[in-house]
Amino acid sequence: AMAAWMARVEADGALAGLIFRLLNGGDLLRTDVEAAQALTASAGTSAQPAQVTGAYDLLLTHAA
Repeated sequence: AMAAWMARVEADGALAGLIFRLLNGGDLLRTDVEAAQALTASAGTSAQPAQVTGAYDLLLTHAA
């Protein structure tokens, strides 16, 4: 149970980091977004899944 929770925390942290990078004008690479998205797909999320999906969709539109 603890390992699954830690995996979700890692996945949510990866998404938060990408959002932070975008909001602060940093470069956003498609490969980084896809890697974080794959992490979320395998680990799950502690957030609302529909909102997480929407966030990744938005990030991909801004990724190079």
